[in-house]
Amino acid sequence: MKPYYRLLIFFCVTAFAGMHVGYAQVTTHITQKDLAETGQVKLYEKNGWEYQQKNGNWKRCNPLDSYDSLANEKGEVDVWLRFFFSIDSAVAKETLYLRFIYFGEAAAFMDGELMHRQDENYIMPLLDYKTVKIEALKKHCLLIHIKDRKLGFPFYQYKQDFNSSKSQTVRLVNDQYVTSLRTILDKVSFYYHLWIISLSIFSVLFGILFFVNKRNENILYITLSNGLLCACILFLFITNMTDQSFQVFLLFTYLFRLTYWFFIAILVITVFKLIGVQFNKKINMLLLIMIFAGIVQIFIDVNALSIAIISLAFLLIVYHVIRRIKYIKGAQWFVVGGLIAVVFFSIIYNVII
Repeated sequence: MKPYYRLLIFFCVTAFAGMHVGYAQVTTHITQKDLAETGQVKLYEKNGWEYQQKNGNWKRCNPLDSYDSLANEKGEVDVWLRFFFSIDSAVAKETLYLRFIYFGEAAAFMDGELMHRQDENYIMPLLDYKTVKIEALKKHCLLIHIKDRKLGFPFYQYKQDFNSSKSQTVRLVNDQYVTSLRTILDKVSFYYHLWIISLSIFSVLFGILFFVNKRNENILYITLSNGLLCACILFLFITNMTDQSFQVFLLFTYLFRLTYWFFIAILVITVFKLIGVQFNKKINMLLLIMIFAGIVQIFIDVNALSIAIISLAFLLIVYHVIRRIKYIKGAQWFVVGGLIAVVFFSIIYNVII
């Protein structure tokens, strides 16, 4: 028997079995108003999702919840998710697309028809959506099969846990969304390239300046700060703005985190060198605590910890700048101000995230 027929039979059997579950199925109705603002309906945020493990009953769920409760003793997840919905006549007249974003092995079906299939090594395109034909005022079923497993040391997480924008998300979108997404990605890509090129030029220029004046340690630290920030932006660009497999995503995610915390540590030292702060035991201890906490955060991505560490760095810098404000002269203000601004906007970025 062909695999597609097996899946179709499975779909029919499970759909029939679901009719006997002790609660009423939820059918979400999508109107023109739902699509009007951004051209998308985030189906994964809607109520009514159900999951089914092998030979089990359908149960209510949130598709973005962790898989810990669904895993077997080996930490493996093999689950089906389904979502019932209908659309009105105005929505049905538009060109509609299904956008499914997931790292790992998965398949998506619309009313029993295979829409998308990917294996564990799937390279996720930055722009990925499938055209769908959906009849108005009719009950439709979106069925998704997910396989996942706990990753090895030191990443005791599922692929789904790493980044919500690349975890199990499914949207119904129209041409407005597709056009807007392309425009946004082009603009973001332009600014990434502008930032990377500018920092690269500054790093090279400061590097040349240090080469001809090796006695000036300040120039060395400024060069290191620029170089590390440039590497951070490059790794972030690769992580967020390129087609990639999960392995590539994971590699550059951790390269970004590692480089970022080295950058914060070097940045604090750079400012202290520029304004003439004498390193004592207290400052050295605070720097060691920040570096240790940063290393922990590389492997345990707790955003609150990131904000706390960067805020500590910011307060430390501002405190010593105020203490030594009368010793900061001329061009030093531009460098010190720029470095403080970088730390401040890092805090804002993490708060927004």
